[in-house]
Amino acid sequence: MLKEYVEWRGDVPFSVDPLGEVDALVLAELSYVPFEGVLAREGEDSLPGSLTLREAAARFNRDAVDEKLRIYTFEQDAELLSLTGGSERFGDIIMSGYTAKLSPEKDQQFAAVTFTLPDGTRFIAFRGTDASIVGWKEDFNFSYMAETPAQRLAAEYLEANAGEDCEVFIGGHSKGGNLAVYSAAKCSDGVFARLKGIYSFDGPGFRTETSRSEGFRRILPLVKSFIPESSLVGQLLADDTGRVIVRSSGTGVMQHMAFTWEIMRNRFVRADELSGFGMFITRTVNEWLTDLCDEDRRMFTKALFDVLEASDVETFGELAKSKLKSSAALFKAYSSLKPEQQQAFKHALKELAKSSGHALKELAGEKKTAVLNKS
Repeated sequence: MLKEYVEWRGDVPFSVDPLGEVDALVLAELSYVPFEGVLAREGEDSLPGSLTLREAAARFNRDAVDEKLRIYTFEQDAELLSLTGGSERFGDIIMSGYTAKLSPEKDQQFAAVTFTLPDGTRFIAFRGTDASIVGWKEDFNFSYMAETPAQRLAAEYLEANAGEDCEVFIGGHSKGGNLAVYSAAKCSDGVFARLKGIYSFDGPGFRTETSRSEGFRRILPLVKSFIPESSLVGQLLADDTGRVIVRSSGTGVMQHMAFTWEIMRNRFVRADELSGFGMFITRTVNEWLTDLCDEDRRMFTKALFDVLEASDVETFGELAKSKLKSSAALFKAYSSLKPEQQQAFKHALKELAKSSGHALKELAGEKKTAVLNKS
């Protein structure tokens, strides 16, 4: 697992064993750590603009972090920071360029940080979706928007933080993986010439016009995409990036958590194919999105998040803590939707149920055929 990898490989410098796929996931996961009060963001002159991981780990106080900034892996991410900061391999990596922006008005949730390795190589890590409702809304916006605010910011961030003469790697987990690939597809020729690898860890894919663009096609050889056996997020708008399937100790959707991914030495443990759940998700989601036009997707997203935002909470954690109060608010909000929004919502759920039924029949038929072939 990820923490055990740092403990096992922590005394091996990058000069002996260069940056690999598991190191990339470690750095991508560290981008989830809320470094507010530790690293300076734009306009915060009272804080240092750069720190080694060792220094950042020493300054970080997990007990002082606002509840709203804590995602479901917060405690594990904090421990990972402590482990990397105390290791020879990661401790001297310099962190800089920390940015974190959240804007419900713009449907925008974006965060990134730049890691500079001892030899000058840069690894730019984009944070995935946090616990905020607006962050998840932006994920849904991928399905019908040509460019989301976070994608635009990611492209700008890469250009501003790629340096001038160094090799560059980019990566991210979940939405961060999408942002890593998108920023690379939009980058200038000067940055592209120095790109050495683009890592997407269970990141959602792209709309057809993006995945078929010239910029996307030229970076494909550099993209390294990893998904767990029961991937959910990584199956959304799946593209042709040659994904590697990784074994996970988690079950179902919990496999999305990077801390459940299995590791052997300095590589992920490969799986031969998706699990039954993974194949079910692939077929269900792909058929569902195919059956919905952009306007249907937009209307469904707006209706769903109009209801969620009406509960007067900002994070899913807050929503879960006040179930009764939130349930009443959600029902009231749904009842107040415009008739066309309610219709769009019902239509989308009906199509989802239909797609789910088709996927189950297909998988059942394949299992039956496989049994007959063996007999």
